Amino acid sequence: MKFNWELLEGYSLPVPYLLSGGIGPGDASEIRELEYLWLHGVDVNSRFERSPGIKDVSMLAGFIDQIRN
Repeated sequence: MKFNWELLEGYSLPVPYLLSGGIGPGDASEIRELEYLWLHGVDVNSRFERSPGIKDVSMLAGFIDQIRN
């Protein structure tokens, strides 16, 4: 289940946070468009794994590239 990111639009505390909650490879373009001041990172989930507990580095690199570019 994906977290409702719209709830963060009213976040005004000067405390950095990580975006989490059901983030998968297909979410890069949506994350890139977010303009939340205190968003400092993204917590990815098992959708980025080749096998349980083993992340797919090329999938992660592609995801990061899509967010940055």
